[in-house]
Amino acid sequence: MHKHYDVLDRGLRTLKLEASEAQKAALLVYADEIERWNKRMNLVRSSGEAIITAHILDSLAGVSYLEGFAHVADLGSGAGLPGIPLAIMTPNCQWSLVERGTARAAFLANVLGSLALAPRVRVCCQDANKPVAGVKALTCRAFLPLSVVLPLIEPYLVAGIPLFAYQGKVEETEIELARYRMSGELPAGYEFVATKLPLISPWTEAERWIWKLELRPEGASSKAGEVEDGE
Repeated sequence: MHKHYDVLDRGLRTLKLEASEAQKAALLVYADEIERWNKRMNLVRSSGEAIITAHILDSLAGVSYLEGFAHVADLGSGAGLPGIPLAIMTPNCQWSLVERGTARAAFLANVLGSLALAPRVRVCCQDANKPVAGVKALTCRAFLPLSVVLPLIEPYLVAGIPLFAYQGKVEETEIELARYRMSGELPAGYEFVATKLPLISPWTEAERWIWKLELRPEGASSKAGEVEDGE
């Protein structure tokens, strides 16, 4: 049995996620790949068991928000977080891992080969503002500040494609969202809507949320410019 099997298994049960033994094995192989490549690529700041708790389980805490979309693009995928754990647990969903760095894109391609996730999951070695065809939702985690990300992805948002952003402290996120609102870069005829969604992450004392960020045609939402609390 893998040395971190029990930690992963307990975490999945805490998240109320039903995972097959094949899915658990894939998540553990992925953790091992991060550990192995981390020594020369500095993919994450964690090691050992913390890769499971701080990164893989944290990523999976958002699965209920993404599993209904047919095709999701993970922007600035880096080590494949949250895209690869979510892809493992959403077998009916297509994923595009968008990563501009060639070395990290090579890591992602290697992992997809090891886990036999291709072609349902693919690597797009490109900038985040370059469109990915067929996408229905976006994710990002530990990427650029939201005040930078949102202008980059406005074509997606205008097309009705939401961004689900993994974030920490509410105050810091609200500052970034305010910067975007006051930047003058909102496209004419649209209103910006931010919905704060709970993220179960009992493995850390740090504050964790997912923010669903959208542009809606003016008048379509009574909450435009405000923060909505999700379920």
